[in-house]
Amino acid sequence: MFIAFQDHTKSAYHEMSVLKSQQFLSILFDHKQPSIIERIDTDRLAKVKENIKRLVPIIQCILLCGREEIPLRGHLDFGKIVIDDINSREGKFRAILKYRAIGDEHLKNVLEGCGKRNKYTSPIIQNQIIEACNKIILKQIVDKVNSSKCFLILADETTDVATKEQLSISVRYVDNDNILHEYFLQFFEINSLTGSSLASSLLDGLNACSQGYDGASNMAGKFTGIQALSKGTIPNLYIHCSAHSFNLAVCTSSDIKSVRNCLGIVERLY
Repeated sequence: MFIAFQDHTKSAYHEMSVLKSQQFLSILFDHKQPSIIERIDTDRLAKVKENIKRLVPIIQCILLCGREEIPLRGHLDFGKIVIDDINSREGKFRAILKYRAIGDEHLKNVLEGCGKRNKYTSPIIQNQIIEACNKIILKQIVDKVNSSKCFLILADETTDVATKEQLSISVRYVDNDNILHEYFLQFFEINSLTGSSLASSLLDGLNACSQGYDGASNMAGKFTGIQALSKGTIPNLYIHCSAHSFNLAVCTSSDIKSVRNCLGIVERLY
């Protein structure tokens, strides 16, 4: 039995098993070599860093277009990107990226060398980045509003080019230094123009000090308007929008011939 055991310890597969077990214990306890999990995490971290490096100029380009109100899309907003190819049909987004890549070798390699799924320039990715930016900006505004002394909601509904009803929400607030700020928040698509529907779209999670709308019945109605239905949550003063009031005053004064002629001349001049 002892001789058989000695023969087994001298066999090649036993010696290989002992070597592998020693290597495993060395990695596990001595940390002389990275484990498989560590190697996988390291490789993944490197890929994450590389993807972030690729995304930074793309995000900055989208932010620039949004800040300067530059449309992103073109007629050819897809396909291979060639830095030296000047094509006005590609749109502003791809044009700005190509211009930036002239002095950025890494970006140039990404745009020209990567596969079509690794460029992060498709319309779908553009929309996802815009939506992420929207959430970040909205959260920053909401945090400022929540830390303010009080705030006022400004809302109005309108129909967009797709004939869908949109509720525009803006907010005004006074900060701790008594400085007044006003921000547009977001458009919300609505399915009904009744006061109750508009109120439910507006009041979700809000705690406003006042309300400001136009004089339409579904907004300012005494019993079924949004200002009346919002009283349970926002009991403070309802204010008729001053810009809308001014517009109504101009429309009414246009019945006077001299005023109508004056406005006509101004319109032709500008």
